[in-house]
Amino acid sequence: MSSKKQNFSLVKSPTSAKRENSSQTILLQVGTLVLKVKTLNDCANHQAVVKIVDVKKRYGVRDEDQWICPDKDLIPVDSVVWPYLEAVPSEVERVALLSQGDLVHQLADLGIGSYVFVINDVDYEPKYHKAIVKFKGKIAIKGPGFYFGVELL
Repeated sequence: MSSKKQNFSLVKSPTSAKRENSSQTILLQVGTLVLKVKTLNDCANHQAVVKIVDVKKRYGVRDEDQWICPDKDLIPVDSVVWPYLEAVPSEVERVALLSQGDLVHQLADLGIGSYVFVINDVDYEPKYHKAIVKFKGKIAIKGPGFYFGVELL
């Protein structure tokens, strides 16, 4: 197994990508996971060479295809926080969570016994309830990622 760090990113806004050595272009949607192969710094607009991680098979691309897109439209994903983001079903919400600085790292740092607040939005008036984390881990029937179970206090 290689010890080389892999640079995964999420697409943070819809962006056009051009297949390397081809005229084919596609529109990458918000939240698409890509593996950044390298950054091209030879022009005013920094470009990234990426491979699309097409888990949902919506792009119909091959794993070995490389695409060029604006580097500014990518947000790096730390491998430590990916399992927590992966559990978020909305790709737009994944990007929003990742964009909130250290929040997703704080989520990853929570453990069993940690105290948290659960927000219950009733009649558009948020109610905060103190809770304790009772479970943190995978739940096969819910899909990939890490989930939390809490008990309201």
